[in-house]
Amino acid sequence: MAVGLEQPMKFASGVNRELNSFCFRSSRLDVIALSYCGVTTHPMTRPMLLPATTRLASIAIALLTATAAAQERLSFPDDPSVLDVKKALGAKGDGKADDTDILQRALDIGSGRDKDGAKQFGNKSRVVFLPNGTYRLTRSLVVKSAVGPWLYGESRDGVILKLDDGVKDVTAVLRTHPNEQGPTSADWFMRNLRNFTVDVGDNPGTDGIRYYATNSGILKNVRVIGKGKAGINAGFLDQSGPNLIQDVEIDGFERGIQSQWVWGGTLSRVKITNCRSEGVYVSANVAAIEDLTVENTPVAIVNDIPKDWDHWCGVIALTGGKFSGGKADGPAIVNKGKLYARNVAATGFAKAIESSGSNGACEGLSVAEFSSAKVRKLWDDSPDGALKLPIKREPDVPWEHDHTKWLCVDDHGAK
Repeated sequence: MAVGLEQPMKFASGVNRELNSFCFRSSRLDVIALSYCGVTTHPMTRPMLLPATTRLASIAIALLTATAAAQERLSFPDDPSVLDVKKALGAKGDGKADDTDILQRALDIGSGRDKDGAKQFGNKSRVVFLPNGTYRLTRSLVVKSAVGPWLYGESRDGVILKLDDGVKDVTAVLRTHPNEQGPTSADWFMRNLRNFTVDVGDNPGTDGIRYYATNSGILKNVRVIGKGKAGINAGFLDQSGPNLIQDVEIDGFERGIQSQWVWGGTLSRVKITNCRSEGVYVSANVAAIEDLTVENTPVAIVNDIPKDWDHWCGVIALTGGKFSGGKADGPAIVNKGKLYARNVAATGFAKAIESSGSNGACEGLSVAEFSSAKVRKLWDDSPDGALKLPIKREPDVPWEHDHTKWLCVDDHGAK
């Protein structure tokens, strides 16, 4: 598939539709429409547009998926639309030098917000590329712009953003909103973060990623490790979403993913291990969850109601769950809100689902299909269950490393 780089003002025809459809794989769970997304076409059917420089270097690349995601290696041509943090800014990536200032400047330049950088690189947004290495950090990296960044690591396990142990007053290794507290808005677009590892180190009060993205955001093929508070905190501010978290692994936190006060979030092919409380916490949000694995964690999913506000209860559509090594006398899923689940298997728990919904209890460790609320039907002879349509994985598209095959649309008359 040909995919290009373009300036942000033209994203509406590409990335918004691309990522909205991608974020809304939940529309294929054949249950209710869980939250708003304007386009529901398959994510591989449209070209994806990325940021540009003054040259508008629109490049054809295979972007969305690849086999063996953890070992996938990305590379980019030597082009003004790509900011290599080592070549362009002098980042060391040796695990010793403090790379915080350089990586923060890279995020600012990549989003067109660095005034000094504009003199050298221009004020257009661009891809920020992290070559393999361990980048030592001493404070949070913060995305300050309303649009972007497009942050790509060379390989997931080869690029490590490593926070020093015992840092103070650092809430997260990476935060994709300029503020820790509201008020905010739903105008923070195109957070595109891929192919790297975040290591919180020994900082029990620190999150791995505080993720905020509205309408068009994707966190893909990312690993989050360390002794921290939440691996991914997607609920530190309200009005985020819809967005997509896909092919992500989280290990060793108090809570794996916090999904709260979000206008719809999709979790696809996420693996969470060795958390001290729960794998996924949902509240005041509609979450579509596909192929979730949780291991060695007391509770796999908690679907909660904030402040006893029933109208803000969590709503979850779960298709495909494998949960093991939990609390032997408790459930894998604790549901206080609305839950539709199918193809769930639990081991090491007392049962798969404990639910307070109107449909009563759900017994057993294996669940073919469950709805916490009574099924509403237009016709009496309609089935009581979902259609169980197959959810097909998007095609694997290998990354093109022969840069002579990449194309710039400017060279073909694009203005």
